[in-house]
Amino acid sequence: MNLLDHLITIVLIVGLPLYAVRSLPGTKARIASGEPGARVRMYWETCRMQWVLTAVLLGGWWYAGRTGTQLGFSVPLTGGFWIAIAILVGLCAAMAVQYIRTARSEKSRREAKSSFGEAAMLMPHDRRELRPFMVVAVTAGVCEEILYRGFLIWYVAQFTGTSWPGMIAAVAISSIAFGVGHLYQGPPAAGKIVGFAVVAGTLYVVSGSLWLAIALHVFTDVAAGLLAIVVLGDDDSPDAACVEGGESP
Repeated sequence: MNLLDHLITIVLIVGLPLYAVRSLPGTKARIASGEPGARVRMYWETCRMQWVLTAVLLGGWWYAGRTGTQLGFSVPLTGGFWIAIAILVGLCAAMAVQYIRTARSEKSRREAKSSFGEAAMLMPHDRRELRPFMVVAVTAGVCEEILYRGFLIWYVAQFTGTSWPGMIAAVAISSIAFGVGHLYQGPPAAGKIVGFAVVAGTLYVVSGSLWLAIALHVFTDVAAGLLAIVVLGDDDSPDAACVEGGESP
């Protein structure tokens, strides 16, 4: 390991949570005041920050002479890989079914609306906001998986070892760090995010491929964005009209 590895770890564990604590109140205030484009600007800022940090990591990784396989960019056609594929498909199918059911049920939409909690203010509320949010979904799926699963699990494993107990500890520690980085969404949401991180980390470790964790992350965030405009959008919006017609956007 080198100095950059330690610095990136500090940014992930300490820097990003502190940044969210300092910047989010102002962003939420602008959104609450009805400032035009406040959410969209937040989305683009998030994309820029994550891609810059990921580019720094990848540049340092390459400079240190490490391979993409060490970071999880591989497709090992092992039994663990195919088991992880089956789990991934099952999880995505379950989310898709749940989304369709929620979109077609008024009661489910009310329950889903309350489940967003503090994160509701940050989610897209119409199709204009949905487009940049989809860019955020892909960005987070790629960048956060590289940073928290590919890199941070590797980093922690340098101390815990690569045996199964060591990898379990590495997944647990990286998942907690990921949840802390999302505390701005509220403790209940952060707890769920820790659970998601454990699933994504397990898929990565079992399959040996970061691509599966990336696919799960992108699918989850895209589904959340689509659900948000259904349950959080204005009643007179085109999205609400789609719901009343029994269709998902």
